Amino acid sequence: MKPESIHIGMLIEQKVREAGLTNAEFARRICVARSTVNSIFGKEHINAPLLNRISDVLDYDFFAHYTAAFYQRKERRNGRTNLA
Repeated sequence: MKPESIHIGMLIEQKVREAGLTNAEFARRICVARSTVNSIFGKEHINAPLLNRISDVLDYDFFAHYTAAFYQRKERRNGRTNLA
């Protein structure tokens, strides 16, 4: 998975829906305006402090998606294509 292929906003929206949260409740929990939530869902990139708050609220490690992409790129650079 390339970092460019990670659409973090879509992943966040999926987890919000799975948690059964309304946009208003999610906004309250991450301390942003309700109107900001739809903006977050549309973002391909997000700053780390906000992603950390979102991860805490949803109890999900969104950073793991970026870590996996990093190790996949590293493996390809080293000539290996499979992750153990």
